Amino acid sequence: MYKMKIEHIEKISEYLEIVEGISADIRQSNSDDLLLFRGQNVDEPLLPKIAREYEDTKVYGNPYLYDLFTYEGMMLEDFKRRSRPNLTKEPISDWDWLTVAQHHGMHTRLLDWTENPLVGLFFALEPVMENQQRVIWILRIGRKEIITPTKKTNPFGISRTQVFMPNIVSIRLVPQAGWFTIHKHNSTKDKFIALENNTKFKKLLTKVIVNKNITDMMKHLDLCGINSASLFADLDGLCKHINVKKVLHNRYFVRMPESKKSKKALQRDEAKSRHTR
Repeated sequence: MYKMKIEHIEKISEYLEIVEGISADIRQSNSDDLLLFRGQNVDEPLLPKIAREYEDTKVYGNPYLYDLFTYEGMMLEDFKRRSRPNLTKEPISDWDWLTVAQHHGMHTRLLDWTENPLVGLFFALEPVMENQQRVIWILRIGRKEIITPTKKTNPFGISRTQVFMPNIVSIRLVPQAGWFTIHKHNSTKDKFIALENNTKFKKLLTKVIVNKNITDMMKHLDLCGINSASLFADLDGLCKHINVKKVLHNRYFVRMPESKKSKKALQRDEAKSRHTR
């Protein structure tokens, strides 16, 4: 039985070593595989939002009136009717409609990924809280698993879970280097299969567990320009970044009081220095 590769990190440098190791293997094998990253601030299955919500409801014994596929279609149609006044340009296909809805928080069959390993790490760490299990998933995907969305293809009629790079229908897709997995709905069982349980995909995944030093790594990401202001590129993102930066600055730039012992040690060092001159 295949056992998924799991790594543990405490520093950004350790994470980048893992990424570079996989990248080196791609280069050495003369492959055109692509690496995608997904950060999660909660260690939960790789399921799209609509599936997570639906499964939770069934567990508590409150099934929906409609099956998941019907419910999903109704949600998207409602979004199309209500969203048009707020759109600068109308999407040209259901792929684009799903992309816009996903980026504004609606539950869809899409799961967010990024080409940028540091962006993936950011979403695993944010918000800055120490008591949550953070993970980054790394997906090494072959080009044959990547599909090109067109007007003629139906995202609700796919025969298997696949990967696609969306059209730039949201400004956030650019700084976030966004990609998606689009998940096949199993109509017989009325459910989606988590990517780590998918026979084809589970061998392509590496799970990286962040053990500690959340605040340290967030600070280092900020120094590299990876923060809410740069990734969301709107006023909400800017204000969120300012709020977080206040916390980071309070922790890192306020000088801690020196103990009497350290002051005496400093005075001794200064005296020795004067004596040697």
